[in-house]
Amino acid sequence: MVITLFSKKIKNISIMAKDCGCNKKKKTPEVREQYKPEEASLPSLTTRAFNFAKSATNYVRSGMENVTGDVYNTRLKICNDCPFRKDSTCTKCGCFIEVKAKWKVSECPEKRWPEVLKN
Repeated sequence: MVITLFSKKIKNISIMAKDCGCNKKKKTPEVREQYKPEEASLPSLTTRAFNFAKSATNYVRSGMENVTGDVYNTRLKICNDCPFRKDSTCTKCGCFIEVKAKWKVSECPEKRWPEVLKN
């Protein structure tokens, strides 16, 4: 008698499991885009402050020399196509692109500015 009750309970459980809907094939969500890279985040405020202080020190030591207008525009064009740009900020170093591109001693952290553009 115990075996029959036990087997009836197992049958009841299996019947409940079949009806719960967990065995139904789930719909997969639509893929909206093939590849969507995660949005790059900025370095910490401390890192950004350190990088700016280092760049500003180098700029002052160099006599505060700026690049020519052509070099400046070329640097900005390179930065406009860069995946590490977020609004007007570089997500690698945290610097403001318009300021950094103007300073002659500045370098791209990703080495995207050719050596020719230092002059």
